[in-house]
Amino acid sequence: MLSVGMSAGAGYYMEAQAEYYLGGTEPTGVWWNLPGHFGYRNGAAVDPFAFKTLHAGFSPRDDRALVRNAGADNRRGGYDLTFSADKSVSALWAVAPAAMRAEIEAAQEEAVRAALVLMQERAAETRRGRNGTTREPVALFGALFQHGDTRAGDPDLHTHAVILNVAQRQDGSWGSVANEKLYQWKMAAGALYRAALAEQLQKRLGVGIEHHGTRLEFIRIQGVPDALCQAWSKRRRAITAEAAALGFSTGSDAARAAGLAVATRGKKGYAEGREARWLAEAAAQGWGGEQAQALTGRASGNPADRRNQTWERLKARVRETVEQDSVFTEQKLWQVAAEAAAGAFPARDIGGLVTRLQAEGVVVRLPGEDERGRVVYSTREAVEDEVAVRALARQAAQGSGLAVIDGMARWLIQHSDIPLSNEQAGAAHHAMSATGGLVLVEGAPGVGKSTLLKPVVTGYRMSGATQILACAVAWRQARSLGADIGADESLAAAALLSRWRTGALAIDARTVLAVDELGQWSARQARTLMELQRATGCRVVGVGDRRQLQPIGAGPGMRLLTREVEPVIVDKIVRQSDAAARAAVRAVLEGDAAAAVAAHRQRGHIVEASGPDATVAAVADRLMQARAERRSTIAIAETWHDVRAISAAVRAQLRTQGALGQDALTITASGSRPGQRVTLSFAVGDELRFRHRDDRLGVVNGDTGRVLAIAGTVVTVETAGRRIAVNVTQYLDKDGLCPLTHAYASTLAAAQGVTVEAPILLGTDRLTKQAATVALSRGTGWTTVVVDRTALEEEIRAGRVDEAGRTPVTAGDIDAHLARAWSRDVEKVSALDYLDSATVEGWVAGWTGALPATALSPSGQPVAEMVDLARLRAERQQAENRHRLAAAGARLAGQGQALANHLGERVWSMASRLVPLGARLEAQGQRLRAEQSAEAEALTVLTQRVQAGAAFHISADQRRTIDGLSDADVATLRRGWTERVANEFDRIAADQARIIVERQTALEAVQALTRELIEMKREGHWGRAGEIEFVMLPQAMARLAALDPAAAAAEEQAAAEAWRRELEEMERQSQSRRMARESAATAGRFAVPLQTHGPSRSGQAAPAPAAAAPTPPIRNLSLEARNARANDLVQRTKAPEAWRNPLAIYLDAHTQYYDNDAACRVEVLSGAIEEANHSERLMQTLAELCGAAAQQVLHVPAAREAARIAGRLAEIEEIVGVLGSSPMPDHEAEDWEGPSM
Repeated sequence: MLSVGMSAGAGYYMEAQAEYYLGGTEPTGVWWNLPGHFGYRNGAAVDPFAFKTLHAGFSPRDDRALVRNAGADNRRGGYDLTFSADKSVSALWAVAPAAMRAEIEAAQEEAVRAALVLMQERAAETRRGRNGTTREPVALFGALFQHGDTRAGDPDLHTHAVILNVAQRQDGSWGSVANEKLYQWKMAAGALYRAALAEQLQKRLGVGIEHHGTRLEFIRIQGVPDALCQAWSKRRRAITAEAAALGFSTGSDAARAAGLAVATRGKKGYAEGREARWLAEAAAQGWGGEQAQALTGRASGNPADRRNQTWERLKARVRETVEQDSVFTEQKLWQVAAEAAAGAFPARDIGGLVTRLQAEGVVVRLPGEDERGRVVYSTREAVEDEVAVRALARQAAQGSGLAVIDGMARWLIQHSDIPLSNEQAGAAHHAMSATGGLVLVEGAPGVGKSTLLKPVVTGYRMSGATQILACAVAWRQARSLGADIGADESLAAAALLSRWRTGALAIDARTVLAVDELGQWSARQARTLMELQRATGCRVVGVGDRRQLQPIGAGPGMRLLTREVEPVIVDKIVRQSDAAARAAVRAVLEGDAAAAVAAHRQRGHIVEASGPDATVAAVADRLMQARAERRSTIAIAETWHDVRAISAAVRAQLRTQGALGQDALTITASGSRPGQRVTLSFAVGDELRFRHRDDRLGVVNGDTGRVLAIAGTVVTVETAGRRIAVNVTQYLDKDGLCPLTHAYASTLAAAQGVTVEAPILLGTDRLTKQAATVALSRGTGWTTVVVDRTALEEEIRAGRVDEAGRTPVTAGDIDAHLARAWSRDVEKVSALDYLDSATVEGWVAGWTGALPATALSPSGQPVAEMVDLARLRAERQQAENRHRLAAAGARLAGQGQALANHLGERVWSMASRLVPLGARLEAQGQRLRAEQSAEAEALTVLTQRVQAGAAFHISADQRRTIDGLSDADVATLRRGWTERVANEFDRIAADQARIIVERQTALEAVQALTRELIEMKREGHWGRAGEIEFVMLPQAMARLAALDPAAAAAEEQAAAEAWRRELEEMERQSQSRRMARESAATAGRFAVPLQTHGPSRSGQAAPAPAAAAPTPPIRNLSLEARNARANDLVQRTKAPEAWRNPLAIYLDAHTQYYDNDAACRVEVLSGAIEEANHSERLMQTLAELCGAAAQQVLHVPAAREAARIAGRLAEIEEIVGVLGSSPMPDHEAEDWEGPSM
């Protein structure tokens, strides 16, 4: 089995290997890390530090927080998925030799990993976004810790799979694991684990596998003694006993049992010598390693036959599942498939079995998801039942049936024995005078539905009804209804339908069938009821409430009927004499259980007791008090366990008062589940209840009586004013058990329909809205609610976090807890709710007795298995028809002539009804075609306006407008406006809004880049300018052009104009600088070589050179002239030959691409170079810069390299400025040969 809960502290798992279990008896934990997070290999030993760090929410690599609440005390470090092997597996493992034990442990680990893969594929999510509304799939990871014993010291092979509560999202960030789907897939993963374990044990050891459990949902190893498994289940027995002491059973309340297991567990003892102890305990049972070894290699049978048998069993399990719910989840389907496949199919084939079930039509996947986001399925049979209910109900409503004339109906209502309220009168009039074969009355509990039926029955008898039948799901309810309305016969639903099928019950058009508690009828029962009505033409008057207890079978029968036949509503509660009591019932009925609980608390009708025994005693005390006061009363409990406990307490008080003798008979009676055995004792004076129909005794399920005498196995009982002798060895159910029980308390199902003065309810938090409605509405006054405060406090504290669990529980806390529980709505779901309404309508309107062959097929073609199922169903139906016809042959022969006489009239009547129906259908078809044509024209208008470039707008108040729309187009849109047209309009408007935003963004990007380009050029940042002009700006301009070519062209023209103005400004400034330099040259600043600035080597001053001639702008020179200028510059400055190429390219590039006065800058630089001739270090630096520039020129486009060279020349100027002020070393320029190239 699998349990899921919050993980314990990280130390619990790590210390288990070293300290918790002395001697290191538990193996080291291993990583389960399929994504390989943080480099930890999947299957490698767990690093304790890393596990504790991750459990706290931090990275083990750098201690950074992975989630927001990392390290917080109340943070969930992870989720503990505990996989426990069956006790037979643990017993075999405990005594097996070392090699065999290792194989079992390996099988356990493989099975756990297979189940975790299912969790990874189906349940791995994290939250993100505001309030975590967005879900994103993630890769789970964690660690596996194998443990081997229980807290009682018994063998218990189980694995704690700790899923760490940190998960990496697709963008690399980390978040917490969303746990909802972990719990949703818990049962399916547990079933798959068992299937994988069976597979691994068969493969590794060859042991035989068998199924066990009430639904054969569990697996165990063949040959392991049951006595040994029971002896090694001390912990389970302790929990079961504790649950019984608290007043519940572990099977009936699994959630509470799990909480009890946690609350009662003590500290584990040391495991020292546990293997030796286990061997000794097993030897005492005659079991040991030799017997364990003998179980291997015993797997037998043909695998193919086993798989075929399993496939048939799986289909039967699906049918069993849908008998109670017509809609079931994907998780339930996986669970059923895995449970059935265990031991026959490998675990990896479970998904394939689910697919096969759908492909062969065994199950049908319904569109959409349920309210919890789960995929849902149904079966073809369940859908067909629900469609049949609606179709037959529609046909009944449109047909004819026995009715009471208006005047008679009104007279009967006015002269009713019990005055009727306006609502009751209206419902009674509707039930008598409405047309069709089906009439529905729906009302809340206590509105007097039985009362209003009395004049209805009288009216039908006066109108020619020959037979009035009362019917309900249970015999007791049917008899109560029959007695109230004066019916000719009262029958339970199953008996009515069975007797009609076999021909034992004659029903015709003069029969009125009054059906009570119709809200408890399943879809299958409702279908059979409507088939009965169609076949016989009888009048069906159904009363019930969909808001009370739901059907046991699949599908909400009454809700399906009300989809076709409008019920008349009776909503005024009259049962309770106190207005406040009526308001309390109304509140819980409408989902406001808090108001109902508060009203009972304020008036002292909620009684608290401490512990289950005290609670049961309090119920018994109030029951005896009401009896002493001679008030009618009933004790109501949710479970049979509580019912039996209350009965035992009442019997003890009766015996104390002398009203009950000593027990004279003890029997093995039937329990709450088929085949369950309970021991009961009876004494003279006991009140008992019959739970099984027996025509020989004249009793039905629900009848009660008083024991008058007991002689051996014969009990003399007084019931319904007569005495009967019941032999408990002959009064047996199908399981061979005596179906008797004490009658001092009743379950909720048996209590529905009962009215007493002083009901007492054993209240728990397991009641739903429907159950609480029934429980609180049984009395004519207030219902006394007795609760176990101790149990409720435990539940409330279990739901609190950390320190809050120690806060005292107040009466307000208990009331709020009960209110939340009693507000849970568990109304039955219909498969048709998930299907397309138009498709369902087509099936209902065209119903011919079965769904079309292609209905519900994923491919749209008939499914082979569906055809087979239909054939088998037809064969069964034919056999039933033959039996029914044979049994009713005489009756049909007598009616044959009458049918022949009326045949022509009926055919003519049917034809007269079909003609107007065809006309209506034709009119509907024309209207539909007109609507489709108008819709198409409206869509065409939208398309034309889009092509014309019109703007679509949606205002804040959701008003839709289109620019430039003509009156004709407005009329077309109004005429064809549908949801589809509205959606298309919204899509166009959204696209236009998006394009506007994108265009504005692109335009702003181009403008920003243009401004930055001009600024970069102005400031001389040529590298950045080149990147903008040749990379970024073209890309931005291309994006704008794709969205708005006109805007792109305009922006390009504006940029060119701005650059032209900038160039003019730069030219003006350049001319100013050139004139200044020419003036300086005239003054002789660069006319005299650097050698003349100081004495020469000979000590004589050099002669002053002549004034330099004005230099023409470089842009006016040809390429040859530019090269010559560069050569002359190199020669004059005695620079290395390697400088020539970069200087020439620099001149050419700047004049060609940037159109600035590069010549002036180079001339200034040449002067600096001449000044640097006396510095070998400076010359070396200049040579390296120019050499590097020359190398790059060969690989980079000239335009971008020019910007780089400009930057390097600026660096040279800066260096010259720095070094020019320092003393120059005494070297001659001729001594420097320049860098080696």
